[in-house]
Amino acid sequence: MLKKALASAQIGSTSTQHFDVPAADRQATNYVFGVMAVIFGDKKMSVTFPDEMLNKTKRMYAADFGKFDRCQIDKGLEFLKSRREAGDADYEWPNCDRLLGAIKDASRVRSLHRTYEPPIALIGHDKEVAVAAGRKTIAELRAMF
Repeated sequence: MLKKALASAQIGSTSTQHFDVPAADRQATNYVFGVMAVIFGDKKMSVTFPDEMLNKTKRMYAADFGKFDRCQIDKGLEFLKSRREAGDADYEWPNCDRLLGAIKDASRVRSLHRTYEPPIALIGHDKEVAVAAGRKTIAELRAMF
């Protein structure tokens, strides 16, 4: 009876021991943690992420870090490094959430970085058509008063 209960408990286990992480996500995550070890030093990394905790943290954040390419990750890590050099106390210890926020912010495409594309409604219209439409609209507005 006890063996049967243990067997059923093990089958329904939520353990992530055999959790499969895609290779690209694994590479990005290993790269991030490798550079973080260089930035923060082995001692802070081993205190923050002991052996088993490091594996679990990597598994937890693998999908998030896998969304970004190496260039985007480098931008976030450069920001992290610059904040540490500036003496910002929030960046003294390794923090994956802050790093992800830095990567997302550094990778965000802002409006001023986009190339200008004229609205579809204006494509094919020349100046004469626009002037004629403007005069017609102004005449309609004057007729209202």
